[in-house]
Order: sequence, then structure tokens, then C-alpha cells
Amino acid sequence: VLNSLLWSDAIVTNNYDKAALTSEDFDPFGQHAWLAQELTQLRNKGKKAYITGHIPPIAISYYPYEGGPLLFDTHSRRYHNTIAMFSDVV
Repeated sequence: VLNSLLWSDAIVTNNYDKAALTSEDFDPFGQHAWLAQELTQLRNKGKKAYITGHIPPIAISYYPYEGGPLLFDTHSRRYHNTIAMFSDVV
């Protein structure tokens, strides 16, 4: 199960600072790698996928009370790039 909540600043963590959470190469719990691996396997089998997550990965998803995006931009971009690479599967 894809855990998109890990890409959100709604999670308070003592393990990582914001710089680490938003760096281009950071992949919390390997979720980006896992998604690409699963989509690769589905492509190789000629299958399709529906993707759901805890937080919608859309550019206009904002906290109504704070005005900030729900997903860190780095993770949102990475997710959308992965989906674009696998548009034949998703």
C-alpha cells in the first residue's frame, strides 16, 4: 500500500528535519522506489493499476486552515514524474 502520508508535512517527526524531508533524493521508507518497482512489474505483466493514497497528490490540495500544500513539492513532483513514466500502466 502506498503511504503518501509520508510525503506530507502533516506528519510530525523527530527522526528527520524539514531539509531532509524535502530533499530531492530523500525517499521516506522507500515509498517512491516501491511505487516504481510495482509499476514496472505490472508493466512487464501487461497489467494496469489504480493508485490511491492518504493524501491527494494535486497541486491545489491545501490545508484550509493554514494555506500550505499538503504534500512537499519535492515528493509531489517525484510522484507525478513516476506516474508520467508509467502512464501506460496507471
